[in-house]
Amino acid sequence: MMISRDEASPFSSCQTLVDVLRWRAKHEPGRPAYLYLTNGLTAERQLTYADLDRKVRMVAAWLQGRAQPGDRALLLYGGGLEVVIAFWACLYAGITAVPAPPPDAAKTKHSL
Repeated sequence: MMISRDEASPFSSCQTLVDVLRWRAKHEPGRPAYLYLTNGLTAERQLTYADLDRKVRMVAAWLQGRAQPGDRALLLYGGGLEVVIAFWACLYAGITAVPAPPPDAAKTKHSL
């Protein structure tokens, strides 16, 4: 018996990345989704799929009250799990995320 590619994948009902994250939050809630590593070796913080989905939904709801689907959001984060949450929240809210590094305060002060 041959199994089709769609039948073999647990994500066969998923159409978007948001669908995949929601599927994982429902079926693999305690599995780590993201780890924040210090020195590239030690996990300082982690987000499980359930944690990520919960936090993303809260931020997405806040975004939906302030922007329309299709709007753009400039994400000025240096790194860490907060940028991951903000990026996914934009996807959940239908907003285009535009990640960028935050301005360097020393360079900005010098150029003013």
